[in-house]
Amino acid sequence: MKSKNFEEARKLMIEKKFDVMPILSNNKFEAFYSTKRWGVFSKIEEKKIDDAVHIYYRVNIYDFLKKVDKEQFNYCFLTDGNEIVGLISINNLNYLPVYNYLYQWISRVESSIIEYIKNKIEEIELIRLFEDSSDGRKKETLSSFKEDQKNNKENNFFSYLYFTDLGYLIKRFEHQLGHNVKDLQSFSRNFNDKGLYADLRNTVAHPNKILFQNFNDVNRVFKILEEFQEILSLVES
Repeated sequence: MKSKNFEEARKLMIEKKFDVMPILSNNKFEAFYSTKRWGVFSKIEEKKIDDAVHIYYRVNIYDFLKKVDKEQFNYCFLTDGNEIVGLISINNLNYLPVYNYLYQWISRVESSIIEYIKNKIEEIELIRLFEDSSDGRKKETLSSFKEDQKNNKENNFFSYLYFTDLGYLIKRFEHQLGHNVKDLQSFSRNFNDKGLYADLRNTVAHPNKILFQNFNDVNRVFKILEEFQEILSLVES
């Protein structure tokens, strides 16, 4: 905003749903308007930018999430040296590049666990497990695999596994997956349909869904990324 008009600022913040609005004065950003309570526009106040959280403008997504998780802020100013070059809030995390970044993490965890299981378990053993299951989705998986076999499509059963199968397989083959399996089992519940990992996967696969609304959501997602790092250290070592 180019001038310090308090009421004009409040109206614009309500209209655009801005919780933060920098004030441009003498070609510099030294102050800003902010809602006193996030998402509540009835009361706003003026603050000095120097008193707000600053972060380097080229920070990567992981480090930004880590900083929000540690310091619990809803917005911060982006800097290049001593210059304010931008503003980012938690709402800005609900964009496709962030969702793609998170999906890359999920895909790596999924493919790494499947490769880990593949190196420990024979394909035929996995097929027999699905043949003996009464679970509808497992029967559909098996049916798709066998149908493709009939059509002479080159495939292996491991490539038909769902993300939500991973926790089940970690538990089922605990005696065959090596010394890391007990550590892996501590994460297995989060792969099921109602687990944290599956919920995150379903959300980022549909970018129209809102993932981040406050720093509690950031805390939840960052905790998952930390757990993903632990899982990868177990299955990729």
